[in-house]
Amino acid sequence: MNAILSFLLLTCFPFFSFAQLNLAPIPNTATPEEITLRFLDDYAKWNADAIRMTEKEDCHQFDMIEETYHQLVMHYCLPGRTYSGASYGSDPLHSPSFEKIKSTSLKSNTAVVTTMATNPKQPGNGDTYEYHYIRVDNRWWLEEIYLLDREGKYKHFNFQVKKSRSTEENQ
Repeated sequence: MNAILSFLLLTCFPFFSFAQLNLAPIPNTATPEEITLRFLDDYAKWNADAIRMTEKEDCHQFDMIEETYHQLVMHYCLPGRTYSGASYGSDPLHSPSFEKIKSTSLKSNTAVVTTMATNPKQPGNGDTYEYHYIRVDNRWWLEEIYLLDREGKYKHFNFQVKKSRSTEENQ
């Protein structure tokens, strides 16, 4: 009976996805460096799971990938953030196996953690990233990740504050 109910729910209501990431809570005492390392690890695990999901012949796989990506982003960012769509591949963009912290800059309630990614499997080997954090209610939250190159600094995940309807109507 449970198998039939699960099948019907997944078939008739594809927006009901049961995909769930296993993300450890981030303690308020975690530093921006510690959070960056956690993010690198969680992102690499999510990427591997996303690749496994695409190998299944499941019509809802991309919904599940987006849902788990949403869980990942919301775990690290303040509520109310939006972001560009999920990006994954056979080699993750971020992983603790090849992306290392180079420096950290703390200023009051903001922090920037600079990393260098040296994945020999990725083009552009030697990419530099800046993880920008803000401290709210005694916890560090990821604001944005920037990719740095010779020509400038670019939003990597394009996190944005979600606007309310009244804010959009007044603009």
